[in-house]
Amino acid sequence: MTEIAELVARGALIGIGGAALMDVRAWFLRHRFGVRGLDYALLGRWIGHFARGRFVHERIAAAEPIRWERPLGWLAHYAIGITFSYVLLAVWECRGSAPDRLDPVAELEGE
Repeated sequence: MTEIAELVARGALIGIGGAALMDVRAWFLRHRFGVRGLDYALLGRWIGHFARGRFVHERIAAAEPIRWERPLGWLAHYAIGITFSYVLLAVWECRGSAPDRLDPVAELEGE
């Protein structure tokens, strides 16, 4: 695998994994403790209003609903996770400390 393909694959896996872990945690908190999680439909609604030139809302929940806002919000949630993972990989690379494998314990132990 080329270096750039490996970087893209790692970033996608880390980002998707992080977003999925966040979703599992939210599911657990909702079912175990009744904690209301994030509503990604509102994220989708906010992003959907960008096309109309609207970036700020007093209350996004009161804003006009956008068609496909829930899938758009979930897609954005995972895209943001992937983007953050690319930032993490870039910082690691700049510091010269990118791990050879995705094992945080081995990185802390200096293996």
